[in-house]
Amino acid sequence: MASPFGTCRKCDGAGAKLTVNRAGKLKRVKPCRRCKGQGKRLRVGRRLHNHSREVHRAGSR
Repeated sequence: MASPFGTCRKCDGAGAKLTVNRAGKLKRVKPCRRCKGQGKRLRVGRRLHNHSREVHRAGSR
């Protein structure tokens, strides 16, 4: 609950695919598809919490 977000596993929190250009500098090629360029992901516990809240809310209407 204290930190519901973790770093994206695919881009390691960079938010994009990184390549090295000929000058030796890092260059962001395109945004990461998994995290949509945010560099963060929802942790499993937070996903479960959100889902349980959604189910409870739908059942109590």
